[in-house]
Amino acid sequence: MTRQVSNDRKLVEDNMDLQVMGTHFGQQTAQLALDGKYSEARVTAYKNKKLLKKAANTEEKRSTYGAWKTEISKANKHIHFAQKSEREKEGRNYSDEDDEEDSGNESDKEERQTRKLELKKKRSRDRGDETSNTLFRLNRYKSK
Repeated sequence: MTRQVSNDRKLVEDNMDLQVMGTHFGQQTAQLALDGKYSEARVTAYKNKKLLKKAANTEEKRSTYGAWKTEISKANKHIHFAQKSEREKEGRNYSDEDDEEDSGNESDKEERQTRKLELKKKRSRDRGDETSNTLFRLNRYKSK
């Protein structure tokens, strides 16, 4: 099977299937948040929202975009609240550690992996039921 490739951004945006891309972007954002990568999830949601908005060039696509935006906005609100709670409790967001440089040292890598796993578990425990439910639904989201 051969697929066409284009460097024409406008052409790609005009022909984008918002149902497919909305589903993918929603699931991607939810998975990042469920993995404890709150900052990355919010940035991903924001950049994908801008892309889908540009591509919403028909009434049907605008409707799909509107439904997707509603769902992603709910998730973003919950992720933001979780980050705010972390700042109030801990004085910082846990995800601030995510940007540490890789020294290449094997023991440092193992230590970082252990910290990331602990962070994921802590965030999972700290998440409220409503936030967990919202992220779970978004991870199973299918654009209409």
